[in-house]
Amino acid sequence: VSDIQWFTNWSADNEVTPLLTVVNLNGSPAWDWGIIENLLADPTAQSTLITNLVNTAKNYNLGGVDIDFETPNSDNQSEDRVNFQNFISALGSALQAEGLILTINTFAATYFAPNWSWWSGLTNSVDAIHSMGYEEIGYNCYSNSYCGYHNQINQAGDVNKVMMGIPGNKDNWLSQSVNYHLNGAKALGVGIAIWDVSILTNE
Repeated sequence: VSDIQWFTNWSADNEVTPLLTVVNLNGSPAWDWGIIENLLADPTAQSTLITNLVNTAKNYNLGGVDIDFETPNSDNQSEDRVNFQNFISALGSALQAEGLILTINTFAATYFAPNWSWWSGLTNSVDAIHSMGYEEIGYNCYSNSYCGYHNQINQAGDVNKVMMGIPGNKDNWLSQSVNYHLNGAKALGVGIAIWDVSILTNE
């Protein structure tokens, strides 16, 4: 609790909005999509989780919740798409009612899940989507259908709802410097999400 209080105090002093990140890790590390499938199939469990997340964010003076549910393999889990979107919609409504925000982390293309093919059913429910492309996406990339920041924005349909994931441990990727990609993101008016602070502090 003291660590959380220190962090919320630091956030307030530095004009940062701290979020409660929720993940489906089951091991060190092991992404367990079975946890999410069970959650999505159980309305009572969803309601309980939503209530707990809202209350926890409020009790610790956090700005909202960040959902990071990921599949551990190439199974697209498309059958869970609608249920996931409905859960995010309910969570977003509950948080918004309390003046809190909701962000989610998804893959930058159609590998793994949730991914950018799910975005159309998510943008109205969240404040931001963190696109986990990192060194695989960048400014003015045209080598495939998803690597360019412009592709990511078009898929989201709203420049204000998607944030470009950039690697915190690289000073260049896709044959361009970090400044090139940052300036490109700024020119497009899109936000960034750096992965991650622990990488930066460890190095």
